[in-house]
Amino acid sequence: MSHVKLPLSSDGMADWIYDGDEEPAFTIEFHNDVEPDFAIATSNLIISKVNHIETISQVREWHEAFDVPNRDEPCLPEDRIQLRLRILEEEVAELRAAAEAGDLIETIDALTDIQYVLDGTYLEFGMAGIKTEAFARVQASNMSKLGEDGKPIHREDGKVLKGPNFFKPDFSDLV
Repeated sequence: MSHVKLPLSSDGMADWIYDGDEEPAFTIEFHNDVEPDFAIATSNLIISKVNHIETISQVREWHEAFDVPNRDEPCLPEDRIQLRLRILEEEVAELRAAAEAGDLIETIDALTDIQYVLDGTYLEFGMAGIKTEAFARVQASNMSKLGEDGKPIHREDGKVLKGPNFFKPDFSDLV
């Protein structure tokens, strides 16, 4: 079974994939307001990857319905910072309680609520548009924690430590 990584074209239509014939094997069209980062095609089965923006678009819809601010430019709105932090802290406390109680149902509820509130914070702080790039930079930074031998360095409690090639992510051009 072969897999093909299918890049998306700028118009929201997936690029054509040719199977050697004159006609393309298939196309993919996305009908929501946010296209995934890529799609995986396997024979006639197409599985699309939904990225973080899809969750943000759903939270944006909720914000609009409930008159919660959505901002387009990065900012720290003084009238909303403490509220956002309190809500995040409440959800993390719920996660702690659920995990420590061994309750899988409440754990997934808390994790999902954290994601929802976090996406809402990205929206209120006007940072939804830079989330993907910021995440990519944090990922690169985290991967730089590997040791010289390419293996992770762990503290006794399992925390991953920074290796000799660690670098901090630079966000200065994003805000």
